[in-house]
Amino acid sequence: MPQRLAAAAAAIVLLATGTASAQVVFESGPVRPLAMTPDGTHLLAANTPGNALEIFAIRSDGLQHQASVPVGLEPVAVALRNNGEAWVVNHLSDSISIVALDGIPRVTRTLLVGDEPRDIVFAGERAFITTAHRGQHRSQASIAAVPGAGDPQLTTPGVGRADVWVFDATAPGNTLGGTPLKIVELFGDTPRALAVTPDGSTVYAAVFHSGNQTAVVSEGSVCNGFESAAACAGDGISSPNGMAGGELPGGNPGPAVNIFADPAPEVGLIVKYDNASGEWRDELGRNWSNGIRFNLPDLDVFAIDATSLD
Repeated sequence: MPQRLAAAAAAIVLLATGTASAQVVFESGPVRPLAMTPDGTHLLAANTPGNALEIFAIRSDGLQHQASVPVGLEPVAVALRNNGEAWVVNHLSDSISIVALDGIPRVTRTLLVGDEPRDIVFAGERAFITTAHRGQHRSQASIAAVPGAGDPQLTTPGVGRADVWVFDATAPGNTLGGTPLKIVELFGDTPRALAVTPDGSTVYAAVFHSGNQTAVVSEGSVCNGFESAAACAGDGISSPNGMAGGELPGGNPGPAVNIFADPAPEVGLIVKYDNASGEWRDELGRNWSNGIRFNLPDLDVFAIDATSLD
């Protein structure tokens, strides 16, 4: 889907401007690259490789390119606060460009946020931006009093790796990079898309990388010999709910050969977490908990109260 959106945005730029140039780029995946003004008169497109916001007039005979506004590096999302103001998420710059659309379109303010911001929505007069749970600005002294700011505790187990930065869109703060109302920490990794209910009461944040209660036991931890293999000794360390002495339950369920009876290579094994027993099990029901050394966050969508920010 991000590739299709990128292609659509690029096609709109090419169609409206009639220009194209050969170039090799490495660009971030777009999340919300297109937005239409509430009055339906203009279409905005995030020009990711061009580091710009493209503005088009919507006419009966098609689109007419009106302006290209330089923003931050690799814009991946744009949202309209009203007919006269757009907020652009700059993935590589870790920033938000606030663009005035009236008169000569221009950037009027830059807000600094967490690492690799991806999406933005408005709920009432509040702006919600997804970012990673890291970045230089979250530890900046000017926002030390903001709930959720400070040391990201990157090496501390059990700390979420996803943030949602919330700003008062009417008064984003006078400090360097702005002052968020709160940085909402989510127990996930790589937050991405946002959605808001029609009444603006709830904001939903989707986590891109979630455990989904499945994992892979590496090939080195699977006993050789496929399904006929007996249990084998591991490294002597038992994980929670694992077999005694670090033991591993056997070989890969197979198949062990292909249609020509050629032997298959020894490979890893996909396992699924069993909530009833607390064990990681394969398709044969065997306990592979000793082959899984840590658990990842397993929550896919978070609901945030747009008023209390809980």
